[in-house]
Amino acid sequence: MRNKTEMNHRNNASDVDMNLLMAGIGEMLDGIRHCLKATDAEDDEQDDGYLFMAAAYPGKGIQVRDVTECYGVLKCFGTEDSVMQAPDCDMLMSYDERQVLVLDGWKYLIGPAIFYNVDGDGEDVSLTTEEIYEVQRMVDHRTVTLWADGREFPAILLNKVA
Repeated sequence: MRNKTEMNHRNNASDVDMNLLMAGIGEMLDGIRHCLKATDAEDDEQDDGYLFMAAAYPGKGIQVRDVTECYGVLKCFGTEDSVMQAPDCDMLMSYDERQVLVLDGWKYLIGPAIFYNVDGDGEDVSLTTEEIYEVQRMVDHRTVTLWADGREFPAILLNKVA
C-alpha cells in the first residue's frame, strides 16, 4: 500500500503539462549552451566576436543572447530604445518606452528588455555568469501579473514615476 506522500507525488506528477515542461527544459538548455560559450570565450581571453547580453521577457524569464540576436528581440534596440539603470542590478537595461504602462504611480514593462554592461570607455561588454544570474533573480522578483478587460498578462515592475 502506498503512503500519502507517494500518492500525492503521483497525483501531482500527472497534473504536469509535458509540453510546457519540455519547452521550459529546452529554454534552460539553450541558456546553458550560451553561458558555456561565454565561459569558453572568457577562458580563451580572446575576442571571438561574441557579446553576450540577457533578453528578458515578462513572464517567460531570461535568455542569454549574442548582441546580434538582440535586434530581433527588441526591434528598436540601439536606435530608438530607452536605456536606464536596471532596477536592483548594476547594469543597463534597454527597452521600448511604448511598452511601458504607468499605473498608480508605478512603471510596468509589458514587452522585452535587453540587459547589458559597458566598460570604462562606454563600450558594450559581455555579461558575466554572475550578472546573468543577477538579472534572472531581479526579473523573477519583479515579475507581476496585471489584469485588464478580464485578461491577465505578465509585466516587469520597473520603478516609481519620478
